[in-house]
Parts: sequence; C-alpha cells; structure tokens
Amino acid sequence: MLIPEKFLTYIPDLVTLTWVFIDALLYNRKKADWFQDLWTVVLTGNSDEVVGSILLPQFNDDKALMELSVEGKKLKVKPGSLVVVPCPKNRCEIAFKFDRGKILGQNTSAVQIYGGRLGLMIDGRFRL
Repeated sequence: MLIPEKFLTYIPDLVTLTWVFIDALLYNRKKADWFQDLWTVVLTGNSDEVVGSILLPQFNDDKALMELSVEGKKLKVKPGSLVVVPCPKNRCEIAFKFDRGKILGQNTSAVQIYGGRLGLMIDGRFRL
C-alpha cells in the first residue's frame, strides 16, 4: 500500500492515516488470492520508506482466535480486533496459529514481514 508522505500534514498520526487507507482501500475489497492477507506499507515522497505491514486474518466465526508471536512477544487476536504491534526492525518474524481461521491460506505458519516505524497492523474485522 502506497501512502503519500504529504498526507501526514493533514493527519499527522501515521497509525490513524494507515487505518484510513485500510478502510478506504482494503476493507470491502474482494480477495483474488491468499496473498492479499498481507500488505506492505510504504510512505512515498522524495524517497520511499517502508514503514510496516498490514495483516488481514480470515476468521471463520466470531469465536475464533489467532495466537500470534512477533519477535518473541505473544498476543491473542480475536475477530473484530484492530491491533498495532510494534516491530521497529526492518524485518520481523511472526508466527501464527488459528483455532478457526487462516492467513495466506494456512492455519499455522511463520513468515517474515516488513517492519518499521508503523510496525504491524492487524485488521481482524470480518470481510465479505
């Protein structure tokens, strides 16, 4: 996801600005494949800066649970959650496990994501 850096003059909080872009561009988007569960966020301007990643878990129902480990920190993410996880390094390894759901077509796996000053944003809202 490319976000023009100059938008930070209107909404100076990077997290809020990114949620606006998620709501506008990803929330009701029909997925063409599993790879649309993970997005990289880039601020564009005089030079481009990778600032983090967006994860869109696919929960099967409202009782589902995702267990997530980011650089050794463990979290539990429920359907409907909007979560921001710090990941200040350029790249972070995450591991996930679902009881009822998937990311990238898998219910358990580990992947490397882009980090940065935004970190990892997880949008657990149900999709159409």
